[in-house]
Amino acid sequence: LSKADLLFIHTPSAKYSPDECTAIRQFVEKGGSLFLVMEVDYWATLEQANVNDIVKPFKITFGADNPDESSGGHSASGKLTKQKYSIPSHGARLVDGGTPFAYSNADTSKPIGVYTEVKGGGKVVAMGEGMASLYMNSWQDVTDYQCAAFMNDVVGWLLE
Repeated sequence: LSKADLLFIHTPSAKYSPDECTAIRQFVEKGGSLFLVMEVDYWATLEQANVNDIVKPFKITFGADNPDESSGGHSASGKLTKQKYSIPSHGARLVDGGTPFAYSNADTSKPIGVYTEVKGGGKVVAMGEGMASLYMNSWQDVTDYQCAAFMNDVVGWLLE
C-alpha cells in the first residue's frame, strides 16, 4: 500500500486479518484513500467479511440490509458528487457515520453511501450498494443510470 494512492475493496467475502486491518487504517491515516463497498447479505454477510473492523476507526459502520428494496437511488450534489446523479440501488446495506451522500430514492433518511476525511489527509468512501461501482447503467427497466459520471466524481475526489 505504500506506493498506492487508492485502495478499492468491492464486496469482500472473507475476513481481513488484524494485521491487514491495521495496514489499511495506517494507509488512510497517512493520506491514502479507501473506497469500500459492502453489499447486502446475499453476497456476503458482515460476519463473513469484517469490514467494520476496517472502517470503525473512521467512525463509519456498515449496518443491516436496507428494508426498502425498491429500485433506484441517487447521490446528493455536494463535495463528493458535482450534481445529483441517478444511480442503481436495490435493497442495499445501510451505512452509518461520516457524511451521507448516496440514498435510495424511496428513503433519504437512511444513507447507502457516506464519506469522511481523516486527519493526515486520508479519505474514505463507504458504499452499501455496489451496482454504481460496477457501472450498471440499467437495472429493472431503468436504462439511464449515471454510473460513469458518479464514479468519475467519487474517484476524482478520492484522488485529489
